Amino acid sequence: MLWILIISLMLLGGYLYLFHRKKPKIHCLMYHHINPENNLHGVFIQDFQQQMEKIKGYQTFTFQQVIAKNYQLPANSILITFDDGYRSNYELAYPILKQFNLKATIFLNTKYIDIDENYLTWQQIQEMYQSGLIDFQLHTHSHSLIPKSTEVTGFYDHSTSEYLKRESFSLFFKGLYRQQQHSNLFNGLPLFKFRSRLAVKGYLPHKDFISKYQQIVQQKAFQQKNLKQRQIWLSQHFKQQQSHYFQPINKKQFFAYMYDEIKQNQQLIKQHLGYNATALAYPWGQRSHISQKYLKQLGVNTFITTKKGANSSPLNPNCIYRLDCETFKNIEDFSRNIQCDYGYWHYKVKKLFMRK
Repeated sequence: MLWILIISLMLLGGYLYLFHRKKPKIHCLMYHHINPENNLHGVFIQDFQQQMEKIKGYQTFTFQQVIAKNYQLPANSILITFDDGYRSNYELAYPILKQFNLKATIFLNTKYIDIDENYLTWQQIQEMYQSGLIDFQLHTHSHSLIPKSTEVTGFYDHSTSEYLKRESFSLFFKGLYRQQQHSNLFNGLPLFKFRSRLAVKGYLPHKDFISKYQQIVQQKAFQQKNLKQRQIWLSQHFKQQQSHYFQPINKKQFFAYMYDEIKQNQQLIKQHLGYNATALAYPWGQRSHISQKYLKQLGVNTFITTKKGANSSPLNPNCIYRLDCETFKNIEDFSRNIQCDYGYWHYKVKKLFMRK
């Protein structure tokens, strides 16, 4: 018990130190979708308008400018970022950014540009870039994921996020995900603990996984089980027959996948905008030290996470923290957070104590 007390006191001391530190901080705001209705995923357009009006007195920079300044920013700076490259960034967010003359960075999944109607077109991207307000950086080509293990955590059904279906589509099917055509194909398929393919090697389902799985589903004994029983049985079955259903990804394959994802991402941005994108926002914020070392060899020099907290200036290019703007309840909540100087470890330690 004594060691628990000692560790708790050390954590408390660290917490109090971080709590009372007063040092200039830079916030980096994170957005995805901007939506015209208040009951949809993302940030409601009126909330976004209020937030941008609130920060109009701050200095803003694109990540091209941040890197050119060697990450040294004035105390009254704030960074605005969007992940994925959704069409709403152009149709709804961009006019507001122009209204307040605010600069921002959009991290692109280039696989879906000009193809998926929910995403930007290259023409829209070029228009925004030429305005001088927006630059475009890396978010991997496809934003794909992989099972971290073969343990089943549940099943796809009608309530499963369309984002998850789109980003896991290539695990089970060929081509690009189309909601109207493909959404129901997932129903009944097993869910796993998914992770970004930049973060873990994982287990890739074999190309004939669906046909093999359908053989299981058609068995009467399986049909008689409830969902929890199916989940437990499948986890055991996949563990025992792992090589029959999955291919464990080795280190060489892991690096080869990263190479393809980053190089395609870089090449398409270079082709359409004429510059080398070197800043990467990790998909889902998931990363590993092994992958970061290799990504640097591929020309990535700046890494943006989803971890909450303010950043010291100069920014740490290996780990830039952000505030998730989808989590704010109202403009007062937004204001409190951007005025708060607490770094990542403040929130980390606070979360630990709240669990206790």
